[in-house]
Amino acid sequence: MTGDQALAGIGVLVTRPAAQAAALCAGLAARGAVSVALPTIAIEPTPLQPPLVEALRAAATADWWVFVSRNAVAHGLARLRELGIGRAPATRIMVVGHGTAAALAEHGLTVDLVPDAGFNSEALLTAPELADMTGRRVSIIRGVGGRELLASTLRARGAQVDYVEVYRRVQPALDADAAMNRWQAAGAGAVVVTSAEGLDNLLSMAGEHGAAALRQALLVTVSDRIAEAAAGYGFTRCEVAPAPGDAEIIQTLIRSLGR
Repeated sequence: MTGDQALAGIGVLVTRPAAQAAALCAGLAARGAVSVALPTIAIEPTPLQPPLVEALRAAATADWWVFVSRNAVAHGLARLRELGIGRAPATRIMVVGHGTAAALAEHGLTVDLVPDAGFNSEALLTAPELADMTGRRVSIIRGVGGRELLASTLRARGAQVDYVEVYRRVQPALDADAAMNRWQAAGAGAVVVTSAEGLDNLLSMAGEHGAAALRQALLVTVSDRIAEAAAGYGFTRCEVAPAPGDAEIIQTLIRSLGR
């Protein structure tokens, strides 16, 4: 079956943060899937303490702002506005993906650099504009923790890099049993996981019995790195969407499970 009912009756567990899950769940439901939201990561703003204030003020004179996610856009711009810090005319903006660029456009900001292909640090770092960063100041606006590849590579190329950590990811304090039960009642066909941390939290929240059911399902994710982590946890059926957008995730599910 193709079209709107290509996923008819298939239970899909969506583990994105609550604010980002609604559109994907709606898209899945429109194609007939039984979509079940189980947020495995909650996003909280970090306290506006002196180290963060200092990093935000340093961003005022940076040559580049790097937003690593939609959450970085939402929380980063909110903090900058709170302190009355605007974008200097010479400051350019780079992002790792088109979804983040779209989030900035909603705030009236134009992105100067986004990878043509790929949606990660590796793809961004291939840009010719970043080959020689001698004397450049870069503010990476992100959550607490995360990968070091972008910062370490830019520093090796001569840049001064500051982290502006405006949010943190935490495991939600919720009972996963109800969502897991709905998903299993719908056939436990697939699970969507978009971060390694979210995968860790999912297995913790699901418990031993739920984790066993998860390992039997198709896991759809957005990077080879997450798929490798899932394989290490015993998942045997993993598919990587070509991009992290809702449309690409849904098409990957249709390709793998569509009727």
